[in-house]
Amino acid sequence: MCIRDSAYNVQEIARRLGVQTPKVSKVVEKLREVGYKASKTHFSGLCIKTNAGAEDVKRAILASNT
Repeated sequence: MCIRDSAYNVQEIARRLGVQTPKVSKVVEKLREVGYKASKTHFSGLCIKTNAGAEDVKRAILASNT
């Protein structure tokens, strides 16, 4: 079974969480620290591509705001 990576808009998720948009590179770093693959997307400076689930992306965004 092959699970594809997903793209997430960091700015949109941060807005929905009611927090300031963190640097995308910081979110990527937080996801990598816990073992996920993550990178910036080529099509938007505000998006990331990762194999992490939505809840883990939210946690990384919240952790990147500290």
